[in-house]
Amino acid sequence: FQVIVSHSRKILSVSPVATGSTNDKTMATWDASIEEIMNGPLSEVPWEWVDSAGVTHESVGLYLICDGGYQRWKILIAPFKDQLEGSDMEFWSKHIESLRKDVECLFGILKKRFMFLKNSIRLHHMEDVEHVFRACCVLHNILLDWDGYDNWEEFVNTSKESFMNVGRVA
Repeated sequence: FQVIVSHSRKILSVSPVATGSTNDKTMATWDASIEEIMNGPLSEVPWEWVDSAGVTHESVGLYLICDGGYQRWKILIAPFKDQLEGSDMEFWSKHIESLRKDVECLFGILKKRFMFLKNSIRLHHMEDVEHVFRACCVLHNILLDWDGYDNWEEFVNTSKESFMNVGRVA
């Protein structure tokens, strides 16, 4: 499966199931979510960014952070393959790699929440595996909403307030 995840670890998209021998590049060409980000209405979403000189620029179109096993499409941002130690390219690559950990952490969370994902699955049909995995993803998102972890900014602000009020008597 290819999974698109937010920084709050909410699952935004799950690709169709594929055999283990299908590589990431092939799966990306089949993924409707990637197609929509590339050519659909999401390709027109405006956003701002700040360059190294502190100048704010505006761009359009969303992007996805991925590893080096994908196509070199404009929307797929991967770390540089070879970087010089101490260079801006190395700094950028380390930053992108740390952001990619959201996806890796998500799979760890899913395996902890749903133990049968951690062990070998006794289902024999790919469609059954896909249905079970998607059900786990839906339940995971419901639990994020229930626990209040879906809104990352609100969660961070609430956590700061809770931390600041520890030990205070009302």
